[in-house]
This record gives sequence, C-alpha cells and structure tokens, in this order.
Amino acid sequence: MSSPEPQIVTVPTRKSSRTGGQPPIPPRRWLMDRIRGTSKYNDRERPPGPCCWVPPPVGWCPGLWEENVLCKAFGSIGPYKSEKSRFYCLHLGILANLIAFCLLTYSCLSLSYDFTILTRTSFGSLTMTERENKIPGETFLRIGLRAVALDNPFTGVDRTVVGFDKFCDLSQVGLQRYMDPMNCAKCEENSVRFCLSAILAAISILPTFFTDILRMFSGYDVNCQKTFAVFFSICTILLCLHTMFSWKFYCGDNFYKNDIYLNRDGNRVQFDDPDREYTIDYNYTWGWGMMTMIVACFFKCLQVMTHICIPTPNVTRDVKEQRLYEVVKESDMA
Repeated sequence: MSSPEPQIVTVPTRKSSRTGGQPPIPPRRWLMDRIRGTSKYNDRERPPGPCCWVPPPVGWCPGLWEENVLCKAFGSIGPYKSEKSRFYCLHLGILANLIAFCLLTYSCLSLSYDFTILTRTSFGSLTMTERENKIPGETFLRIGLRAVALDNPFTGVDRTVVGFDKFCDLSQVGLQRYMDPMNCAKCEENSVRFCLSAILAAISILPTFFTDILRMFSGYDVNCQKTFAVFFSICTILLCLHTMFSWKFYCGDNFYKNDIYLNRDGNRVQFDDPDREYTIDYNYTWGWGMMTMIVACFFKCLQVMTHICIPTPNVTRDVKEQRLYEVVKESDMA
C-alpha cells in the first residue's frame, strides 16, 4: 500500500451458527472484481478482454473452484514473486505455448490423404533400395495417421496414397513388400485412437492461451487459473505421448524394418528360395510429424515450468488482505 496508510475498518461478521446465527461471510470482493474486470490492483491494469479475465463460474462456486485446499496450496508454489519475474517467465510461457500449438498443428496434417502433405508430415519414413543395385533408384514409403504415401519405381507406382482401409485388399498384391499380410488390419483398427488423441492434443492448447494472458497481470491472477493452466498443459503432453506410442506399437512397428527378398516379378520369397532375385534393404526413420510432436512436448513442458515458477498473489490466500481489500479505497491501492 502506498502512503498515506489506509484506514483499516473492521468488517462486521455474523454470529456463529452455534449461537443461532449464520457463519461469517468470506471476503470475496477481490475475486468478484477479477471476474468483472474491475480489480483495484496495479492502477486497474487488466487483461485485454473478458475472455482473459477470471471465468464467471469461479464466482458461482468459489469454495469449489478457488478456495479449496489443493488450489491454494498449488497457487503458493513458486520461487519468483516479483513483477519483473512474472513478466519474463509468463511471456516465455506464452511463446512456448504458441510454438507448441504450431508444431502440433503441423503434426496433425499427417491426417491428410494428399501425397505432398503426407510426405512432409508423416510419422514414419521407409526408404527401400536394392542391395546390389539391380533396381535403379529408391522406393519411398511415408506413413501417416490414416494412410501411406508411396513412390515405387520398381512397380511403376508413382506418387500414390493408400489408406489404411485398403491394406488388406492389397495384402497379396504388393503390400507384402512393406508389411506382413497378417498385420494388414492393425493400422486401420487403431487409427481412431491415435488420430483422435492428436486432434485433442492440438485443441487442448487453445484454452491455455487465455490463462497465459490472465496470469501476466498479477491483479487478475488466481489459484484456480494457475491450476487450470498446468492441468490442461499436462493433458496435452499426455495426449501427445499417447498419439506417438499408440501409433508406434499399433501401426508403425508393423512395417518392415529389415531386409526382405523378392523374385523377378516383385513377389516376396524366402532367402533360400531359388527364385530369389532381389534383396531389399529398409532404412526406417522418424517422419517430420513425429519429430515436431516430440518438440511440441518439450515446449509444453517449458510452459508448465513457467507457470509453476510464478506463485499467485498473496490476496488469493491471505484472509487479512482480502478483508482489507473490502474497505480500502481505490486511490490507496498500490
């Protein structure tokens, strides 16, 4: 508080319920002002719009959303309490959040059936070459979340996209060069799992942008918003991990990553088969979709740390300061 010192007025409370009265009314004007965008702190400086203020449902049930023990305990965590630290940490957090959103959006493009998009955003990449150079050039297979992009000069298949739902139809007429026909349905059966989690991971970032902006203004920061930001960010990270691991185990691992042998007609044979003509080497690497999702997880972890490092203001936990806020004039606020 700035000088002169404000006069503290005792706020009358109701009698305890043990004496027939009602329990004391918690001082919540500080919270309601944050919801209405009229907080007295920091010369009434506030976030740019109502979407970045404290959500109204917090005021409908503050005991559940804001004043519970867990939110207050979590809000108090953080070594950096100064306004300067808040400025730099939370600006770094929103930048990390923005980068993570762009990277996840890029990863979600692997849902496409377009050849050009799929080759640049795939989760896995197979490059096949004939060991003895009997077949000129290389065969490229880019594995996405719903289809594969194939460029195979050996069979004359040039720049085509094959959906997971077509794999079993091709299991005996070409797919055996890339995947065991016994596993032809694995990608299609599990595609909903990793497609949905990838989309939800990108969508779950959007609400945290408003929380990032709100927490930049200490006069509007509250315990539940810090908890909300960290919770949704962790959800995003878990969804990304679920996407990557489910795709790897239920789809990507079903493609060949070792040598196979073909006869003159391009059909797969065993090593000791007298008709063996070609030995195909497979080089498997992560695609750009997988790599960008991994980097996005890193930036989301960075954003989580920026929120944890900044505690919420004392007024969110100190009842004395809350009561003082009820009666101090706006001109006396620091």
